[in-house]
Amino acid sequence: MNFYEDEIRPPDKIKRETLLQHNRSVFDKQLDEALYQSLQLYQNEVQKHEELEKKLLQQQREEIEKRKNLVKPILFELNRISKFDQKINNIFEIIDPILDSYCGLAFEDCTLDKKTYHTIFNGLTKTRINMDILMSIIKSE
Repeated sequence: MNFYEDEIRPPDKIKRETLLQHNRSVFDKQLDEALYQSLQLYQNEVQKHEELEKKLLQQQREEIEKRKNLVKPILFELNRISKFDQKINNIFEIIDPILDSYCGLAFEDCTLDKKTYHTIFNGLTKTRINMDILMSIIKSE
């Protein structure tokens, strides 16, 4: 005799079930239909909002990537030159957070006081940096 055979229980008895007559009132049926339609409308709205959210996030990612590609050569060149020129290093320290915030979609353009604006652009006149891009981002009061 096997030790495990004693622990096996016998199978359950077979049960037969029949569905009861559908004796719900007309009001209950209408209420169920209204709830079902409301649930369907809600699910459709949720789906629309999720699709819109995905679309907006994708557009935001594309805009961030576009802006990064736009300012990448400027930051690279300024970073390279700033290692040899203290004046450009000071300008780089001003421009770097501005361009970082611009790439992060914090703003469309940055308005600086006239002194800082002239310091930046007078200091960059001797470099080979595309000033048009910077001038479109950094504005003067």
